[in-house]
Amino acid sequence: KDIRFEHLTVEDGLPTSTIWNITQDHLGFMWFTTSNGLVKYDGYKFTTYQPDENDSNSIYTGDLCLPYEDLSQNLWIAHYNGMSLYNREADSFTNYLFDTDADGTYNNIFWHILEDHTGTLWVGKAKGVLRLVDHPEVYNSTENIVEKSYVHDPEDSTSIFADDVWTLYEDKAGILWLGTDKGLYKYNNETDNFTRYKPNKKEN
Repeated sequence: KDIRFEHLTVEDGLPTSTIWNITQDHLGFMWFTTSNGLVKYDGYKFTTYQPDENDSNSIYTGDLCLPYEDLSQNLWIAHYNGMSLYNREADSFTNYLFDTDADGTYNNIFWHILEDHTGTLWVGKAKGVLRLVDHPEVYNSTENIVEKSYVHDPEDSTSIFADDVWTLYEDKAGILWLGTDKGLYKYNNETDNFTRYKPNKKEN
């Protein structure tokens, strides 16, 4: 069977040719994160969501990393200034900006989102990983949605020794894995800490 591709460009309505990530939601809409806004595609036309400084319910930034729909059908957008949650009924966004640093530390560059088998949302980011509260009713509010922030602690060898958590994955055994700029990490649920796997040093 022949597989054919249709090339969609800015001439078709995209705001840019730079597409970072793609997901399809439960309604069938395609969502694209780009360097110039969030794009929804219904199979016929593109709708682009971009920041509007006069509208606090617009998406916070146009430079976006990842769209992710959780099992409760919430559509999350990870980006370089935190996270945004799409409100379908209002066609608007709730923005979460974790601007603490100096080492309370959230740091606002968010790379990846994953929901594990218990329904807990994890967020991979610059300077660690976040575990969100398991209460979806607070997601569209101004309440703090972070249950715990995991960052590097030089006094603790079971903490995350990494500047960036790029990707998250849960295996068939329900174990959470973190891909980082400082190696691979396994989350230990019983002890609430991490095991680090480093590359073997090659002998000269």
